[in-house]
Amino acid sequence: MPLLNKIYRTGITQLKALTSQLRILHFKLKYPSLQINGACRISKNCDIRCMDGAICKLVNTSLGAGVLIVVEKNAQLIIRDTSIGPNSVIVAKSNIQIDSNCSIAEMVVIRDQDHNYGDGKLIKESGETAGSIHIGENVWIGAKATVLKNVKVWSIKVFPKTHSSPVFLPYSLNHAEHFVLYLL
Repeated sequence: MPLLNKIYRTGITQLKALTSQLRILHFKLKYPSLQINGACRISKNCDIRCMDGAICKLVNTSLGAGVLIVVEKNAQLIIRDTSIGPNSVIVAKSNIQIDSNCSIAEMVVIRDQDHNYGDGKLIKESGETAGSIHIGENVWIGAKATVLKNVKVWSIKVFPKTHSSPVFLPYSLNHAEHFVLYLL
């Protein structure tokens, strides 16, 4: 029985790799401006939308199930050597860069734009303002975090719990550069 289990696991692993390569081929054919290398892994139910005039580069990146990536016209998205957790959303209307060895947990939202409000206009008529996002090397972004425009995250350090009082962090990362996270 253990031999049968090993054969089954090996077969499933090879099938997942093959289906990932087929997804990569599908997206490359659908969006000619998409640059994605064969070392990337794309899980099921992922969607990548790379509009005409956009620059979208995925290098050695792993996309968990249900990840949505949208790169609007004239926008740029570059992701290198990063793991993106299931059901995360990345929308680039200006410029998003995620450097090597990053880990983005499940259900993280990264958007480089905000809606404009005020002046008595309807939201749909107010437009949007975009700004760049740069996530440096070796950054971990925890589950359900939101990263908004004009953010540069150079390093996030994770420490074990060393004190009894909880540390509460802002729900979204906006206009910030360095964070220290404590595991509770």
